[in-house]
Order: sequence, then structure tokens, then C-alpha cells
Amino acid sequence: AQREDRRRRRVNIVRHRRWFFLLSALMIVPSLATLATPPALRAGIDFTGGTAITVEFEADAPAAAVRDRVEAAGHEEAIVQSLGDRSYFIRVGELEPETLDDQGDVTDPGGRANLENALGTIAPVRITSVEAVSALVGSENIRNAIFAVVVAAIVIMLYVTWAFRRVPSPLRYGTAAVVALAHDVVIVLGVFSFLGKFADLEVNAMFITGVLTVIGYSVNDTIVVFDRIRENVGRFQAATITELANLSVRET
Repeated sequence: AQREDRRRRRVNIVRHRRWFFLLSALMIVPSLATLATPPALRAGIDFTGGTAITVEFEADAPAAAVRDRVEAAGHEEAIVQSLGDRSYFIRVGELEPETLDDQGDVTDPGGRANLENALGTIAPVRITSVEAVSALVGSENIRNAIFAVVVAAIVIMLYVTWAFRRVPSPLRYGTAAVVALAHDVVIVLGVFSFLGKFADLEVNAMFITGVLTVIGYSVNDTIVVFDRIRENVGRFQAATITELANLSVRET
């Protein structure tokens, strides 16, 4: 008992909580700042609509030359990223489809062919992949993503509140779990916002899957600690919340 009492005094996590809050603030504040600077996130074609094309040249093709040809083809707002090995990722708006006359002959080869012909003036080129999403589908993806995150947060708060209904102030546990997951999600969003501004990193539908995964692991980690607190509440009924938190975190 004396050894446990000495260890409890030595490992006082709650006493140093201000340092943890400071560490958290050093991540949260820059994340909120970069999210407040438009654009908050560089949205990929899954959210804005457009066409993503990956091309591969048979000879060396400078990035500046590729960008000039893409702009000359009428895509001034295009994003051109080098993938190495003479390959490039090109993101443009929606491309015009191929146009045929009444006899089935091609009257307009369409935006894809025009872009391929423009790039072919640099060196022989091959389109390795094409992904197109309409603007309407992109707006629906944004609504679905926001809805998924909001519903997940509400359900988590209700579930944690119900799961800890036998401890004092169970709603505080649910609220704390949501605050913790919001803290983790804001940091992730801030990192991708920063990379979007300075490295042209785009977010797509898989990014929403990643955010929901972060939410899941964040809540799981929180519940593990909360569950230990719940057990210690029954074991040490005379202990303060500070003592219970220190003991539970240490045991976890």
C-alpha cells in the first residue's frame, strides 16, 4: 500500500494537464488557422467534379512543357503533378465528349483526344488511366461526407452516455468522447489543409473513410480509459476524480 501510494504521488498526470493542454493547443491552433484560410481543403474530383488523367511519356517531358500544353488546350486551371518515371497526373474540368454526325463520323474528337494530341507534341504519350466525376455527383459526395461525420459523432455521444449510465454524470463521458474525437479530426484536417496549400495534395472520397477511421480509433482509445475509470469508481468510492483519473490512465 505504501509503495502504491508513493507511485501515485510520483505519477500525477492530472497535475501536469496544463502541459498537455499546451501541447494540444500547439497542434489545434495552427490547424484551425490553416483551415480558416481558403481553400480549407483542396477538394479532388470526387467533390468538385472533373477529370483526372494519368499519362506516361516515352521520352523525357519537362513539367513546364506539360503544363504549357495543357493550358494551350484550354485548361488554364489544370493541376499538373509529376509522378516520376515520365508520368504525370493531370486534373482538369469536365471534358467535352466525342461528337458524331448523323452518319456516325467523328466531327469533334472531344476534350480527351484534344488533350492527348496537345501532349503528343512533346513526346509520344500514352494515357494510362482516366477518372471522371460530374459536378452533381461531387456536390452529393460533399453532403454525404458531412452527414456521415455528424451522424457518427451524435451516435458515439449517445452510445458512450448509455454505456456509462451507472457512473455519475454519464453525459459528461459522452461529451468528452466527442470533444476528444473532434480534437483528433481537426488535427488531421489541419495537416491535409496545409499539404493541400503547399503540396497540392487533394482529398477525395477515401479521405472521408480515413476521417471516419480516425473517429473510430479515437473513441476506442477514449472508451478504454473511461472503462478503467468506471471500474475504479466502484473500487475506490472515496477517491476524488483526480485520483481516479491518475490511477486509471496509469493502469491503462
